Amino acid sequence: MKKIAIIPNLGKENSLKEMQNIIKYLGKFSPLLFIDESYKGLFDDEPYVTFVSADALLKDCDALLVLGGDGTILSSAVLACEYDVPILGINTGHMGYLAELDTDEHEYLQCLFDGNYKIDERMMLDANVNGAKIDCLALNEVLLSKGPGVRAIKVCVYVDFLKINTYVCDGMIISTPTGSTAYSLSSGGPILDPKTHSIIITPICPHRISPRSIVVSADSVISLKILGNEDAFEGAYLANDGDKVSDLYIDDEVVIKKSQRTTRLIRLKDHSFYEILEQKFKDWS
Repeated sequence: MKKIAIIPNLGKENSLKEMQNIIKYLGKFSPLLFIDESYKGLFDDEPYVTFVSADALLKDCDALLVLGGDGTILSSAVLACEYDVPILGINTGHMGYLAELDTDEHEYLQCLFDGNYKIDERMMLDANVNGAKIDCLALNEVLLSKGPGVRAIKVCVYVDFLKINTYVCDGMIISTPTGSTAYSLSSGGPILDPKTHSIIITPICPHRISPRSIVVSADSVISLKILGNEDAFEGAYLANDGDKVSDLYIDDEVVIKKSQRTTRLIRLKDHSFYEILEQKFKDWS
């Protein structure tokens, strides 16, 4: 790999210093490093850095290096999949499930230039509202949530156009296996190996005893229809990976299915998902 784009989250503690260290380390391999021009002035002394516009950042790049936490990787995934560029995450956040390296593991970066790496392909989800295509592409989850009021919402869930259940709840999380360790897990959902060909349907705070999560085939079409009385409705919205996409109203229907696009994650170390899981829970126990 000779052309590497870098997206940092400089809001993280010590992230600027860490990025400077990474650039210096990568310099000995003489790569072309591309950074958004908005960071110009911070790395002007680095001979391998080229500043480009945001639109040109990933054009003709071999890899995207993301410096931050899972949130930064998630927000970068949509851009990366459009250009079919694999992502290497370096964790400067908290859990860092999606990141491959910690900040003290620079030596592994040599594997990029030796060709000693693997690509881990992760499924993503697409969503539309009332049949209209919207910009809702998610690596972790698509979220249907109640608005800011105190009242719950009523949601009817269909899988492959067959009614599964009706929930009175605070929302519904439709998650990929990658997202099973995120918001879905916090709401009582199961943990799935990212290689699992599945989608998780998890209600948020359901008001009666009912299945907390349902796991369906990744080839399923999932529909969520908002029911209820307009007079008692306090709003709802749709979000993907934590970003609000659209407001929702009574009788709106959200259709979610596996996307044709995928996120490609670079793996430099020989460790399994279960080893990562054990380590992350140990760090936070």
